[in-house]
Amino acid sequence: MGLDSHYPRRRSHRARTEHTRYRSGGHPLWEWDAQTGQRVTISPRDAYYSIIYIEPAEPLGELVGYDLGSDEAHRAAMMLAERAPRIDQGDSPDSEYE
Repeated sequence: MGLDSHYPRRRSHRARTEHTRYRSGGHPLWEWDAQTGQRVTISPRDAYYSIIYIEPAEPLGELVGYDLGSDEAHRAAMMLAERAPRIDQGDSPDSEYE
């Protein structure tokens, strides 16, 4: 699946630089505060998996900059998907491409 190709991992030093860049473009890197449920600036960690593009932009555009790695359930699901065998169109039992 290539997790990094869909949600590029950013090392902490690079994320700080990108945080500044996104902030100037109106999309700071952020996460949900577990206690308040509010958006907050990313907390320090080894790697980040932030959303850099999303469609449709309306109504989902507000999620740009969200760090999927900040949520334990999201992070676990991404790691599980990365380890799972890849399923191609041809793997479907009723595939017309047999």
